[in-house]
Amino acid sequence: MGNRTISMSAVVASVLRLSLALALLLIPCALPGQVKRPLSPAHALLPMQQIIPTRSSAPLVNPGMGLYLDGTLNADDLPPGAWFSSLVQIGYFREDWSVLEPDAQGKYRFDEYFGPIFDLWVEHWHRRVAFRLMSENVHSRRKCVTPKWVFDQGVPSVTLKGLYAKEQIDPVFWDERYLAIQERFIADLGKYLDGRPGLEFIDIGSIGEWGEMHFARWTPEMLQQTGFSPTRYIAAYRRLIDAFARAFPRTRVFLNVGDYEAINDYAAVKGLHFRQDGLTPSGPSADVGKRFYRSYARRGVVCNYELHSGYDEMRKKGWGVRETFAKGLDGPISYLHINLMSYRQLAKAPEEVRQAVTDAAPCYSSYALRGILTDLQGRNVADQLVYPERPTTAWGPGDEVTLRNVVTLPANAPTGEYRLRVAMVEPENPSLRVQLGIAGQDAEGRHDLCSLLAEKRPASPAVVYDEGFEQGTAGSNATQGMTARADAMAHGGKGCLLDARGQHRPRDTGAVPQDRPLRRPRQVVGQHPDQELRPRDAGHMAAACRAGGNDPEHGRRPSGDREG
Repeated sequence: MGNRTISMSAVVASVLRLSLALALLLIPCALPGQVKRPLSPAHALLPMQQIIPTRSSAPLVNPGMGLYLDGTLNADDLPPGAWFSSLVQIGYFREDWSVLEPDAQGKYRFDEYFGPIFDLWVEHWHRRVAFRLMSENVHSRRKCVTPKWVFDQGVPSVTLKGLYAKEQIDPVFWDERYLAIQERFIADLGKYLDGRPGLEFIDIGSIGEWGEMHFARWTPEMLQQTGFSPTRYIAAYRRLIDAFARAFPRTRVFLNVGDYEAINDYAAVKGLHFRQDGLTPSGPSADVGKRFYRSYARRGVVCNYELHSGYDEMRKKGWGVRETFAKGLDGPISYLHINLMSYRQLAKAPEEVRQAVTDAAPCYSSYALRGILTDLQGRNVADQLVYPERPTTAWGPGDEVTLRNVVTLPANAPTGEYRLRVAMVEPENPSLRVQLGIAGQDAEGRHDLCSLLAEKRPASPAVVYDEGFEQGTAGSNATQGMTARADAMAHGGKGCLLDARGQHRPRDTGAVPQDRPLRRPRQVVGQHPDQELRPRDAGHMAAACRAGGNDPEHGRRPSGDREG
């Protein structure tokens, strides 16, 4: 499976791109046998098929990533036919803290604020939502972004000029009383929101302008008079990071990262993720992509950008949309806030916006691949799950990954036509649907690949493993303190594997028939009952499976030597 570059007008950033070739042999389950027999014409195998799935140009909407817009409560803003309707799956809402707790401590307006948002976006539009609740906001028309009662309880403040308000009263964020009140608010907010269906993420908005890691309006005198120091500032952030980590264990929490690496690192240690609200064609503010995103993404930190400016301002500055998006994708990122213009303007967006290139996002979840056979009524007849040897969390954009799976029909399955389907799944979360970049996905998240025929055949003896060690050790490696080499002192054939410690008593493995228990298989084994299978790691299989004086679990002989 691999990722490929895609355009915004075609496909949203996706977790997986599928370029798959499947070869499947349909057989009824075989009975155990003891000797190998050559295939007869009557038992010839069914034709193998190579399936190359049809690529899909439909937008991929997958969990844990996506493009998002400022939230709206106007149902007309997102008509089904709009070119961006299928691309944007997350509505992002920012609000002042005083809107949710305006009058007194603990007297919340959670239902009044969140209820209509979840009703429209999650229940009606079947999309997701994200939030940031701020304590300082230069764009607010309110005098008190932080509730007035907070200051009435003795929290110190500074007076600043707003963009639309002549005067704004903002708290001293490193004050003990402020931090205690915020911790209580965050805890109650988590009880209300954490794990709620449709909630995608929440930002820390409790310190600095817009909840970002700066104080653009604060003068040096203000900082000095309020007792600011880097130590107090970092300590305050650590307390609020802890508060969000406790309150939202089931929800992604984002920190606006900046120059304070000590704060960024502590957030990552606590399981939080990174965002930066200043993406330009030359990169993000504080160069956080190179400095932090690339290294912390390998530790499982999900990264997020917001554009520095809207479309009109970008044009005035000579900034290209395509160049800005491309710079952001170097992050790497899983989320991008396309805050270019209003919904109405976006509906008539120029081609430069519609064709801005996006790409595949890293995968931060551990998935497995299901191979499924269904009858013509769509009912599952056989279902096989395989966990990739290289976990999906290690797959990056542009990587190609090969997965091998064998799906075997039960012996009582009727002959006839079946459909082969595949699905990428999280077994612990059956309701999760991962959309691949191929056509044919059904409501259960399965991608229909092709039709296959199955027929019954009489069961016959078969050898599941045979290695004569006539060409070498077949990849076998001896454990520490032992040696492994090909040897001609075979009981039968021309060679054997000598795997010894101390005295040499060589023995050839010959064939291991099906009536010998495979106690510790190293690979998935499944085939036609008349077909011979030769695994790549043959020496290990032989040591694990051979009978005789060996311990079948560990391949050890009590006498002190081990032969395979």
